[in-house]
Amino acid sequence: MDFTHDEEQQALREAVRGLVSKRYSDYENRRRTVADDPGYDRDLWQKLAEMGVLGLPFAEDDGGVGAGPIEVGIVAEELGRVLAPEPFLAAVVLAGGLVADVGTPEQRSELIAPLAAGDSLLAFAHAEAGSRWAATASAVTATAAGDGWVLSGS
Repeated sequence: MDFTHDEEQQALREAVRGLVSKRYSDYENRRRTVADDPGYDRDLWQKLAEMGVLGLPFAEDDGGVGAGPIEVGIVAEELGRVLAPEPFLAAVVLAGGLVADVGTPEQRSELIAPLAAGDSLLAFAHAEAGSRWAATASAVTATAAGDGWVLSGS
């Protein structure tokens, strides 16, 4: 079995590595970024979107790139290499993946393209502090507000 990356995968690795290394080669830059609101670099997030990185795991019909798990893993590895605080795993892989897998066509259309473009972030509210991975969210409440919902809790 051959586990080497092809030329496109290697180019993706080099592009992401070059981008995140510029921002986080100095640990103090990372420390300042994490300390400031929102806890990640919005400019870097937008550059990742422009490169197509945020749309990698999503179907082209939903506004994504249509790549596979190997490409997503390459990006995750490069972000992890510099401890980049960008919410790639939480927003793209976990929350975006959930929408891509079980969302209706309307939900995918409404949520995936803006996420891939870097215009929105998704969050999957699935674990409460102190819940020890119990599958409950008893301290979180959802209240109807206009045409949507407001979640309260942590």
